[in-house]
Amino acid sequence: MKKRWNYFAGLLLLVLVLAGSTACSASSDQANQYMQDVSLSAEHQWTGEAQAAEVTKAVTVTPTPAANNEEDSDGLSATPGADAATDENSTGSANQGDSPDDSIALSPTDSPDDGVTDLSSLTITPTPQATADPTVEPGQTGTATDATAGVTVTAAPTSTPSDTTGTNEDSSEPQVPSFSGTSYVVMDADTGKIMLSCEAKKQIYPASTIKLLTALTALDYLDMDETITAEQSLLDQVEWDATQYGVVAGTSYPLSVWMHLLLISSYGDAADVIANAAGGSLSDFVDKMNQKAKDLGLANTKVDNAIGLDIGNDYSEMYSTAEDIAKLARYAMRNNAICEIVAKAKYTVPACDAMASREIESTNWYLTKGDTYSSEYFTAIGTKSGSTDAAGSCYVATVVNDEGKKYICAYFGGASKDTVFREMTAFLEYTYKYLT
Repeated sequence: MKKRWNYFAGLLLLVLVLAGSTACSASSDQANQYMQDVSLSAEHQWTGEAQAAEVTKAVTVTPTPAANNEEDSDGLSATPGADAATDENSTGSANQGDSPDDSIALSPTDSPDDGVTDLSSLTITPTPQATADPTVEPGQTGTATDATAGVTVTAAPTSTPSDTTGTNEDSSEPQVPSFSGTSYVVMDADTGKIMLSCEAKKQIYPASTIKLLTALTALDYLDMDETITAEQSLLDQVEWDATQYGVVAGTSYPLSVWMHLLLISSYGDAADVIANAAGGSLSDFVDKMNQKAKDLGLANTKVDNAIGLDIGNDYSEMYSTAEDIAKLARYAMRNNAICEIVAKAKYTVPACDAMASREIESTNWYLTKGDTYSSEYFTAIGTKSGSTDAAGSCYVATVVNDEGKKYICAYFGGASKDTVFREMTAFLEYTYKYLT
């Protein structure tokens, strides 16, 4: 009996040992599978996070518009500085920043293979705003480029001059008057500040406005009461198509009379008589004029004759700018003798042994056609006109209001003298009304 019990006990022990071994083997297999799952899960998680980071860097998420705009609040919104969180129920599109045609549809409810199951971790980068070309000035046609998609935007030109300066920032202020010429400047006569301008530094032909430089240069070498006599050899050099008084050899006047002929009616023969007397020769006087221009700071001005003739008469070194001529007028109007002469509408030239007395009239229409070009805002007190085929119609005017505020307007390239005076008047009135 005892042997039989021992036999059953041994058999039971063997069964228990075999059962334990099997259980241990199963547990080991489960543990190994568990560790593999954990490792794979961790690997997937790492990969998903890395790819999500790459998506964050390279992808711009933009909203898919709600159907029929009925639920705008459900659309994905991203603005500069706003919260970048994504609505879990929203569907958007992600576009590669440099490849607008290569888009990837992403949904927060999908489970991409890379392990990313939630778009809430994505950073939404706002689409950059189009930036305007800084080289385009107001009033000109230019382009603006969208840094993301390469979109080009064309800026429409306005009717205001391209480089108009000094305008009031108030949007209710009327638009600067239109301009049809080549260039113009409105300058404060007291300070030299440019109030309005268009192409102020553009090279132009100054025509007879350069006679202001002729006058200023001559006054450095001659006195107003100094007598000058015209010689035939000099008169023979005067260009035939220059405006002339008709001076004959032997005509003798003090410089003051010659200055009236030069600045009131713009006679070319008077200019050469003065130049020859002040410089010793026409060419030497031209050198003195160019030095005077430098002394006055007229950096973009050069002359090769005292009259203002240009390429129409084969004078290729006669040029300036509206800004320089405005500066020139400002200096000239500080000279009492010049200021007094250019303010006259008419002048009676005295008789001399060679010439009879005669009355001359100013080329300044503000002075001679006041009914047409008068203004309630200012009174004209000078300065000088000019005209050639190459230069067009030109004028530099000095005006003053009742309070004594003076402005200079230099206008070049007008289609007609009437156009010049009408547009100059508009610019000056605008300056007095809105910029003074």
